[in-house]
Amino acid sequence: MKFKWDRKYLYSGVTAFSVIAACALLVWLLMNFSTIRSLAIGAWNAILPVIYGIVLAYLLAPVCNFVEKKWFLPLTTKYSKKKPERASRRARRLSVTTALLFALILVSGLLWLVLPQIVDSLRTLVNNLPGYVKDVSNWLTAVLANFPEIQEAVTTLFGDFTDSLTDVITNTLLPQVSSVVTSISSGVVAAIGTIFNLFMGIVVSVYLLSQKERFLAQIKKLLYAVFRPPFANSLLKNGALAHQKFGGFITAKLIDSLIIGLITYPCVLILQMPFPALIAVIIGVTNVIPVFGPFIGAIPCAFLALMDSPLKCLIFVIFIVALQQVDGNIIGPRLLSENTGVSTFWVIVALLVGQWMFGVVGMIIAVPLFAVLWTLVTSACDRKLKEKELPVETDAYNNLTEVDPFTNEPHYRQPSEEPTPSGFLKWLRPKKGEKKDS
Repeated sequence: MKFKWDRKYLYSGVTAFSVIAACALLVWLLMNFSTIRSLAIGAWNAILPVIYGIVLAYLLAPVCNFVEKKWFLPLTTKYSKKKPERASRRARRLSVTTALLFALILVSGLLWLVLPQIVDSLRTLVNNLPGYVKDVSNWLTAVLANFPEIQEAVTTLFGDFTDSLTDVITNTLLPQVSSVVTSISSGVVAAIGTIFNLFMGIVVSVYLLSQKERFLAQIKKLLYAVFRPPFANSLLKNGALAHQKFGGFITAKLIDSLIIGLITYPCVLILQMPFPALIAVIIGVTNVIPVFGPFIGAIPCAFLALMDSPLKCLIFVIFIVALQQVDGNIIGPRLLSENTGVSTFWVIVALLVGQWMFGVVGMIIAVPLFAVLWTLVTSACDRKLKEKELPVETDAYNNLTEVDPFTNEPHYRQPSEEPTPSGFLKWLRPKKGEKKDS
């Protein structure tokens, strides 16, 4: 007698087994969360040099492509006409070397020019901090001379803050001097690890830049081997879109921030602001963050100017507002040739979510990442609407009341029509021939 499987009971058994296995796996994950977390951190630290290399190669790829196509490929082709493959390999090696040297010279030059001035500015700031505190206290006393109650409250608050700062330095920082050696030792170890990761990242970036076409071909080969052609085509199209939005935005924003920092430094020198190098670095670095970046950088810089002179603080605030207007209306639009297509409201939402998930790095990548997701969702929505033969334009849904379920014809509310109130709104609306109580 031949045995027959009952599909109904077979499916039920498989479903029950899957649910039990999933529950058991969840319980095991919760009970071994610390071990899994340690393994995840170890895996992350292991692949960190590869991530550094991918990021570095992604940032240097435009420079590498430019010098290869404009400089080295025509040059090597001219002297290697009989062997074009050798000419392309030589051009690639020269372009990768030039891109890495460009990055090294840029970073070294910025550190050589800016770092000593930043150190001097910080040293001067620490040495003059008591005098700055006294000047601010005297200025507050003079400003609030005609308001004795406010002056007393502000003086008390300022005194409490000074006492708390002194208490922290005396009772907290000084007794922990013995732990400084341990902290320095761990910091040296961490610094050595970071240098090693950066070095390995540079090595990885060299391999990626040298064989970027082959790596991309391998990725495409894997996609078409795993997925069906329509889905793989969609992934490639979305990947190209992500590269266009994300890479273009990040590269242009870095160049924009560098330009803003270079403009800020001579301007604050002319305005005789204190710590010009430190202010220029803060303004340039924080400008990478969209929307909130200028405000984040302007607050500590304005405080530095306030400690020197309230008038300089006011001048600095006016200068920052003018600079951001120039950046937002002239420099930024020229570099960011394509708009992200995301409204200001969603930009703020993306920045808040990015800061919550990944901190400062999240705020930097939030807008281009959200622009990519927004474009993908919009494309999918438009495709579904076209399949249903409905209008794609957003303005077509203004004053829309319903869509006929049989003909898909949209119905709109006429300008003379008013929505019928309900509930207590109906009670608030006066009846015909009846005046509303004033």
